[in-house]
This record gives sequence, structure tokens and C-alpha cells, in this order.
Amino acid sequence: MSCNKIELIQLEEKTLRFTVRDKVTKALIDVSDTECSFEIKVSLGAKEKLAEKDDTSFDKSQGANGILRLALKDNDLNWYGEAYGILTIVFDSNNTDKSIYKFELTQSKADE
Repeated sequence: MSCNKIELIQLEEKTLRFTVRDKVTKALIDVSDTECSFEIKVSLGAKEKLAEKDDTSFDKSQGANGILRLALKDNDLNWYGEAYGILTIVFDSNNTDKSIYKFELTQSKADE
């Protein structure tokens, strides 16, 4: 399995930017009318979530151009080590896409 790696620092807020493209043609996909969610887990099979965001958390102001933004607050990043983020985009009842991101959170200097 390959996934995008994102490096962060514990308790430091970060805005993630996702560009959504067609897997075959690589054309940008309009995501302005989609239902999105994002969850962070210690492992892909884990039931417990370290953080979870629903559709209202996403900035879709550039959704027509395939761009989503998601702000992670300090309390979303109140852990350190490796974890996985799963972005789910529901286009309609028959079309859902999931993307996986590997997180590397460095322990904040305040916690050392």
C-alpha cells in the first residue's frame, strides 16, 4: 500500500489541502457538492479514532476546481507518533472515494 506522508508537530494547528483528480484522466473533479469526512486512526484497522471531522469542517470554496481544505486544530493533534488519515468523499450513493495519508507527528517541544 502506498500513501501520501504528512509530517506535523503535536498540538500545532495545520490546514491540509487536498486536490481531487480523476484516477484515470487526472482531470480535476468538482467536489463542491460532495459529502466529505476525515478520520485519523493509529492503524487502518483500528476502531478508535484519534480525531474525526465531518463535512461541515471542510472549506469547499474552491471545490469546483477539485480543492478541499481541512483545518486540524491543536486538540485534533493531541498525540504523537505514526497514524493514518482517511479522507472519504461521497459523490453520490453509488460513488465513494477513499484516500489514505500517513501522519508522522513529532512530539511538541512543550511536552519534552
